[in-house]
Amino acid sequence: MEQPLLYKFVQSTLAGGGHETIKKYLKKQIPKKTKKILDQGCGTGEYSLIFGERYTGVDINPSYIDHANKNYPGKFYVGSATSMPFKDGSFDICFAVGLHHHLNEKEAKKAILESLRVINKKGKVVIVDAMLPKNRANLAGLILRKMDRGGHVRKVDDTVKLLPKGIKFQTRVISSFPFDYITLVLEKDKS
Repeated sequence: MEQPLLYKFVQSTLAGGGHETIKKYLKKQIPKKTKKILDQGCGTGEYSLIFGERYTGVDINPSYIDHANKNYPGKFYVGSATSMPFKDGSFDICFAVGLHHHLNEKEAKKAILESLRVINKKGKVVIVDAMLPKNRANLAGLILRKMDRGGHVRKVDDTVKLLPKGIKFQTRVISSFPFDYITLVLEKDKS
């Protein structure tokens, strides 16, 4: 999965419909007038196709970033989601798709704090992540989530526990059989 083309093939084979569902969700959450958008844990950079030159992606895998720089619009940087190379308040929106289930609890909390750090006062953070199926009868979804190379697929309540105390947030579940995804929208305290 370290090679961009293998990663893209596996993602499109297993979660093809899920990617379309996530794209629609991101388009709803991120207005067209948004000028500076950061994708935290951007992988190979496909979401840049939605946002064009307004998009910046950061990922820890240099091969993914090299692939993204050659194939997609926007700017791409090698960096960790827990310590990003950007100044405070640099972005209007930071989003992360499929990141946090690859991080243990301590790392996931740090990544969320980082995403809040890099957005401006009026900004927001949008998180879409893998979750265990909400329907216990979804055996296919459960098996595929257990096979996921992200070793920290969580239930909704466990994901919400990662958020800093007092943060304003909205959550919901979106589905594309056999997968369920938790979504969180976080806003800085504007007082």
